[in-house]
Amino acid sequence: MTPGLDRESRRYLAHSYPHNHDYRVVGSRLVPSWKLWRREGRLRALYPRSPRSLVDLASCKGWFVLQAARAGCPRAVGLDVHRPDLDASRAAAAHLRIDADFREQRLDELAAEVEAGAAPFEVALLVNAYQYFYFGSDRDERAVLDHRWLFQRMRTVCSGRLIFSNRVDLERLPDNVRERERAVPRGAALFACVVRAQRACSTHKG
Repeated sequence: MTPGLDRESRRYLAHSYPHNHDYRVVGSRLVPSWKLWRREGRLRALYPRSPRSLVDLASCKGWFVLQAARAGCPRAVGLDVHRPDLDASRAAAAHLRIDADFREQRLDELAAEVEAGAAPFEVALLVNAYQYFYFGSDRDERAVLDHRWLFQRMRTVCSGRLIFSNRVDLERLPDNVRERERAVPRGAALFACVVRAQRACSTHKG
């Protein structure tokens, strides 16, 4: 039992959907699942050296934000719309005394803050969540259905490097996403344009 971290938070972080974000808090350590460990290794190779700010645009259980803050990033922020994810992430940060900020906020709301004068982020992550931004989800019904709109807002919040890691093959996406795609005229064809939109709105500036 991890002192200071409640049982429900520990269970949620280690055993809740999506399981490719599962990790355990063991004493003062964060211990990732095998899938999360492999994913982090691939993504961290894309980070700039010693970033001063990082935002995870769909932070889920908070792993990438917590790890960035622990590595010395002074401004590490996670956005999500699912309150249980945010609550568990905040509980882990408080228990480990990690200075990380988890916000119940959407991408467009953060973009509006940056347009109003808030500082953008050196690194922005979007990890296997783009389909939910595009088609909506059970956790947030809003569907944007506009690649350019989404990537332009990512560009707004990110002054340096956007790390975009996502399945673009609909056959590999969850059933609830496929159901939403089938309800959209030409949904599959529209979603397939994501690679073109990503190139057109590239956020890696140098």
